[in-house]
Amino acid sequence: MRNRLFVIAALVLGLSGCTSDLKPDKAIATLAVAGSDSSGVSLASSGHRVVAAWAATRDGHTDIYAAMSRDDGATFDAPVRVNDVEGDARVSGEQPPRVALDQDVVVVWASRAGQDSRIRMARSTDDGRTFAPAVTMHQEPLSGARGWQSVAIGPDNVIHALWLDGRNAAPSAATHHHDHAAGQPMAMNESGSPRQDVVEATWTPQGPVETAVAPNVCFCCKTSIVVAPDGAIYAAWRHIYPNSMRDIAVARSTDAGRTFGPPTRVSLDNWKLDACPDDGPAMAIDNTGVVHIVWPTVVPGTTAARLGLATPPIWLYWPAT
Repeated sequence: MRNRLFVIAALVLGLSGCTSDLKPDKAIATLAVAGSDSSGVSLASSGHRVVAAWAATRDGHTDIYAAMSRDDGATFDAPVRVNDVEGDARVSGEQPPRVALDQDVVVVWASRAGQDSRIRMARSTDDGRTFAPAVTMHQEPLSGARGWQSVAIGPDNVIHALWLDGRNAAPSAATHHHDHAAGQPMAMNESGSPRQDVVEATWTPQGPVETAVAPNVCFCCKTSIVVAPDGAIYAAWRHIYPNSMRDIAVARSTDAGRTFGPPTRVSLDNWKLDACPDDGPAMAIDNTGVVHIVWPTVVPGTTAARLGLATPPIWLYWPAT
């Protein structure tokens, strides 16, 4: 039986202490590509428009599809293939295709054409009915792994992408780490973990303009990027703090992504782990410019995991598995 995607049109979440009452609306849409397994769904909305993007795999080849709804998710158009190079996508739990919606629909995904690892982007200017040929969001070719991408659309329909990048990883003759999605050995840095940097790119008519956000961050955790109503850009990722504390950090750009300020530690969780948790942050921004961020973490000294919510500071707990 093929995997299919189920999109719930509306959710009502009520909080009472540490419990929740999740009530799905009756409108549920099913999205699928015939003969393919679906995975890695990403959603974005604007007004009554909702767009879903996901990966569809068949016979070992993975493509990216998107479908648009104009009635709050009650019904969707037929799926449209996003990637113009057939089978070029690669996905994993922390590397699904990511979608943003404003005037245009924009999808980014991790791609491996030949031996090169790329971040690819495709844009639709007709409300998701067709997509232009994909472009690469960085200079190429580049060594090292890259992925764990996110995307946002800023003022004037400008596209901003964020990802983890291994171009600065120094070769090591000793220990290697494997890129989970591609199965490729990755070079280690001097601390014994894979060198990954956070990179942001702004798409311009002349191509991508890249900015280094932070070096030597946690490998294998997804990133998140949002643009505030005033144009400020916020980038979030899992950082490596002293003594291998794997906590969430956020950095802000106030000059359209040309530079980013130093990372701000979101919460002193002090999750000590000499490895990657494979769990990154998700972030959103409201109309007043308030940033909301959520992330998985571990409560020190216990066996419980927790989901951290910043602004407002609410905590939801569930048993660790």
